[in-house]
Amino acid sequence: MTKPDDFRRRSALASAALAIALVGSAQASSAETQEDIAQSMGEAKSGCSQKEFNQFLDAFIASPAVRAKYTAPKVEQRGFGQPAKATGRSLPASAYQSFNVSHVDWQFADTSSVARWQADPNKPYTALDVKVEDLPDDSFKFTYQPAILRDDDEGDGWTVVRHIGKPAAYLFAWRSGCWQLTQDFR
Repeated sequence: MTKPDDFRRRSALASAALAIALVGSAQASSAETQEDIAQSMGEAKSGCSQKEFNQFLDAFIASPAVRAKYTAPKVEQRGFGQPAKATGRSLPASAYQSFNVSHVDWQFADTSSVARWQADPNKPYTALDVKVEDLPDDSFKFTYQPAILRDDDEGDGWTVVRHIGKPAAYLFAWRSGCWQLTQDFR
């Protein structure tokens, strides 16, 4: 039989270990390790070689290093409502910092809201309703819109309750054996 003091001591140690693990994982998530980079690069390359866009996209979202490698030399910005009309802005990859999609568990989320949520868990992140469109030229258009989502209770998806922001999109064009982020529609 466990004595009450022994139980409290074990609970306190378990709580401390959990707190250290949570702090450690939060710090690890903010800085990409060489191992993380290698794994993400491998997943992106595999997605490209197998022409599995979703696998590539997961690696692109997860890793700043993958985004740097697979962003076109220039990212053209276009209006969402008039995608054929360029806004006149084209940013070099080194200056392009507008990619705004993250993952939280199994959801897509707005990156800036995820940063606020990580700093203060009382401030919820903004979930995104997404649509991936396979285009005839092997390109993909990734459209997203801030939304309130409800778990569909099936364990494998979310139902949109309502949209709470404007839609935006990214175009990933097939170039030199893989996809590259080439356009940003806002």
